[in-house]
Amino acid sequence: AADRKTRADAVLDLALSTGLDAWAASPLDLVPGGIALLERSNALSANWFGPDGTNALPPAIILERGGVALGVIGLSAPVDGLTARDPEQSVIAAMHGEVDAWVVLSNESQAVNRKIAAIPGVGLVLTTAGEVVEDPDGTYGAPIIESAPRGRFVTFVHLSIGAPPGAFELTDESPFREVAATRGRGPPTDGEAKTKWEGALSESHERLVKASVGHNYAVVSPVPLASDLDEGAVSGSASARIATFRDATLARAAATAKAATPTGYAGVGTCGSCHSDRLVQWVYDPHANALESLASRKSAKNPECIACHTTGFGRPGGFSGVEVRDTEPFKGVQCEACHGPQRGHSSKADITRVEVNERTCRTCHDPAN
Repeated sequence: AADRKTRADAVLDLALSTGLDAWAASPLDLVPGGIALLERSNALSANWFGPDGTNALPPAIILERGGVALGVIGLSAPVDGLTARDPEQSVIAAMHGEVDAWVVLSNESQAVNRKIAAIPGVGLVLTTAGEVVEDPDGTYGAPIIESAPRGRFVTFVHLSIGAPPGAFELTDESPFREVAATRGRGPPTDGEAKTKWEGALSESHERLVKASVGHNYAVVSPVPLASDLDEGAVSGSASARIATFRDATLARAAATAKAATPTGYAGVGTCGSCHSDRLVQWVYDPHANALESLASRKSAKNPECIACHTTGFGRPGGFSGVEVRDTEPFKGVQCEACHGPQRGHSSKADITRVEVNERTCRTCHDPAN
């Protein structure tokens, strides 16, 4: 529990250091440190109420950028310990103040999000994905736009406002796409090229303004998270925090792996010497290639991910390094990832395997994954 609180603190500090303005609190966010952890982090919830009948967190915030006032409302899924009031009424009650557009950030169900999208005045519903990431959907009123899980994509939503607050219209046409693409590339560092970029953006913007009269338009651009998004987005202090957090994670893993234990991890090769039938089954199971799936995302040395894509990382009797020489013997979700460390069990009667149940699986297959 202490580790989870430390991790949550670090993640929130990183998010705030990169300019996070607002986000919708979810039941997952309460686990590490409770409501007190969220009160300092720009978390919003229009429908969570405490025992005294008041909002547990601010329901909404109005952000002003470049002469545009954007109203942002948080909508949270029900959770034990807090009263979750009617989502529709909570959103309507939160829509106070003069704004150019209202955006709802939601981690509620798809059915609830569809009802929220139909509320007059709501411009967008930004929500977490379900089993798969659905395309933006404007069928129910305001577009419902899902974000990809685990932060591997950044979803840009470019807004063009030419009408009173209401549902945005999804478009992929020029000049909307043209402006979105130009802004997304960002200004060149070369002086002459930057001047040309600014001129092209200005011309596209003029065409966009004319086309937007009487309409509110939205262009959605999911972009894979990569180093080209770092410029100006991740400060030096944030990069230092990431490095510190990674080092701390590795240090904890090393300390735990070296902890006194009556046994350790033998590895799938040792298990297979007796259980050859199970070894054959495992070789063709996706769990066997779990580390390779990380490598395809260039995350094979990320200690946040390795624990669930290898066997024994950061566990007593296991290993703690992230280099190939460390992970190779224990890559993939092997027998002992579920049955526990088994080194020497063939000759020691007191070393018994752990029975696998749903709780075993949910060690990795938790709501966040």
